[in-house]
Amino acid sequence: MKSLKQQILLAICLASFCRNSLSNNLSVFPQKFQPAEFPPIQILSNKRNCENPLQINSVNHIQISAFATANQWGFLGHKTINQHAVFALPQPLFGFYKKHIQFITDHAVDPDQRRYTDTAEACRHYIDLDHYERALPIDTLPKYWTQAVEKFTADTLFEYGIVPYHVQMMLYRLTKAFQEKNLAAILRLSADIGHYVADAHVPLHTTENYDGQLTHQHGIHALWETRIPEISLPNYVLLTPNGHFLESPADSIWNAVAQSHALLPTVLKTEKQLSQNWPQNKKYEFSTDLRGKTKKQIHPKFVKSYEAELHNMVEIRMKQAIAAVASYWYTAWMLAGQPNLDEISNQILTEEATNGITNKSETPISTSTLPSRCDGSKHD
Repeated sequence: MKSLKQQILLAICLASFCRNSLSNNLSVFPQKFQPAEFPPIQILSNKRNCENPLQINSVNHIQISAFATANQWGFLGHKTINQHAVFALPQPLFGFYKKHIQFITDHAVDPDQRRYTDTAEACRHYIDLDHYERALPIDTLPKYWTQAVEKFTADTLFEYGIVPYHVQMMLYRLTKAFQEKNLAAILRLSADIGHYVADAHVPLHTTENYDGQLTHQHGIHALWETRIPEISLPNYVLLTPNGHFLESPADSIWNAVAQSHALLPTVLKTEKQLSQNWPQNKKYEFSTDLRGKTKKQIHPKFVKSYEAELHNMVEIRMKQAIAAVASYWYTAWMLAGQPNLDEISNQILTEEATNGITNKSETPISTSTLPSRCDGSKHD
C-alpha cells in the first residue's frame, strides 16, 4: 500500500495534469470526437485532408543561425521542428502562424524548461511502452485516457509516461483557444503541442531504457536527439507534405509512438555494434563552448558514422514530426470551426499577456517532492 505522502503526490500530479485542460462543455468538437478522446473533467477526477494535402513545402533552415549553437530534440531540434511546421501549413493558417513564427520557435522549448519546476511536467514527454507491451502492435494500452486509468490507475500511467494522452489533451485546449479567439493562448499552446508531438517521434522516448542505462549505453539519448542534429542539421533537407486535417488525432499520435518504438532496436543495436569496433580513445573529444566551458563530447566522426548506419533516421523522424505538428495545429483550427484568423492575429499581444498564460494551467511544485519517475532527470 502506498504511503499517505505518495498518495498526496499522485493526487497533486493528477490535479496538475487535468486542471484547466478539459471542460464539461465539449460542444467545440463534432459528435464523433466525444466523449472517448476528451472525457469530461468529472470522469477524470474520479479516476485519473484538406487544402493541397500533398503540396511540398520548400523552406529549409530559415533563421536557424539564431539558435544554431543551442546545446540541448535538444533545444535546436525542437525549435527547428516548430519553425518548419509553420511552413508546412496550408493557407490561411500559414499566414497566421508566419506572423508569429518567432514566438512559436522561441517557445518550442518551454516544456523542457518547466520540467525542473513542475513535478507533473516530465511525464508528458515520454511513454515507456515496454512496461506494458511485450511487442508491437500496441494492444494492451487503451488509446484514451479514461479507459487507461480504469485499466492501470493514474499513478501507474504517470510513472511510465503519458505523452500520447497529453497530446490529445493539448489538442482540446488548443481547439478551445481557437474557438475563444485567444491569441496569447493559441501561440503558447501551439508551441507546447509542437514540443510533445516532436517528443513522440523519438524512439528513446518510448522505453524504460531511455538513455541506454539498461544496456550499458549511457549517453545514447543525447547522441541521437541532440548530437546528431547539432552536427548534421545544416545538411538536412526538411521537405514535408503540408499539414492536413486528422480524422482521428488519437490514432495519429499513437501511430507516431508505435513507429518510434519500432525503431528502438535499431537505435540501440547499431550504437552497440559501432562502439565495439570503435577505438574508445577516439570516440570522444574535448571542446570549448562559447562561454569558455570545456566539455567531453562524442567525436563528430563517431556521430556521423552512427548516423550513416542509421540511414538518416534522425532526419526522417524530424521531417515526420514537422508534418505531424502542422497537422495538429491545422486540426485544432478546423475543429474550432475555422475562426477568422485576421480577427485573432490583429489582437495586441503584449509581453505580459504571453508570459501571464505560460504556466497558468500548471501547478508549480517544489522539486523536493518529486515522484520517483516524474522528475526533470528522466528521459533527458
